[in-house]
Amino acid sequence: MSASGKLVPDLSYSFYASAGFEKYPFRQDEDNTFATLGASLTKKWGDAHLGVSYERNNNFDGVFGHFTYVSNDLGINGRYSYVNAADTVRIKPGFSMSRRFADDLSDDSFIYSFKLDAERKIIEKWWWTLTPRIRRQHYLAGENDGRVDTIYSVTTGLRYTINDHFQLSAGFGYSHRDSTMIGKAQDNFNIGISHDFSHTFAKLQR
Repeated sequence: MSASGKLVPDLSYSFYASAGFEKYPFRQDEDNTFATLGASLTKKWGDAHLGVSYERNNNFDGVFGHFTYVSNDLGINGRYSYVNAADTVRIKPGFSMSRRFADDLSDDSFIYSFKLDAERKIIEKWWWTLTPRIRRQHYLAGENDGRVDTIYSVTTGLRYTINDHFQLSAGFGYSHRDSTMIGKAQDNFNIGISHDFSHTFAKLQR
């Protein structure tokens, strides 16, 4: 959920909260969950966006089990949005860079990522989606000091848009991790169905 608004026509802000499974649960090689509070400020130039963000993450073992640690992420991100005239093709390349400060020093790190979101309308409310991504994480302290992980991933599938707030998605993905730490290289396959909900509870205008 989120609340957003504009300071000026091309400068927007957002406050948001989210929770779920860690997308890259590779540090401890298990499924972890998180709860996040965040804020962002974004400048728009036509179809290009550049923003800064802050997120405070509470991390848990398993499905919101034992609380493990808090991490604070300061980041910068950018993206470009292309939509064809018929709104049947959408392409959004984007990048992000962040510095993570964590209670668990083993998670202190710099994180860089690049992804490309591509969507093609098939018919009516059905879309085909494809997202390749590269993510690199440099660990700075603790038991992971000096460790560098690079994760290459791709996901693809179908999405059915019910309305502006609800979507159904089905797809599969593959990811490969290279690591400078022996024994941490890993390949993962996943397949699943999800029901996605997104709603802005408030839009604030000055």
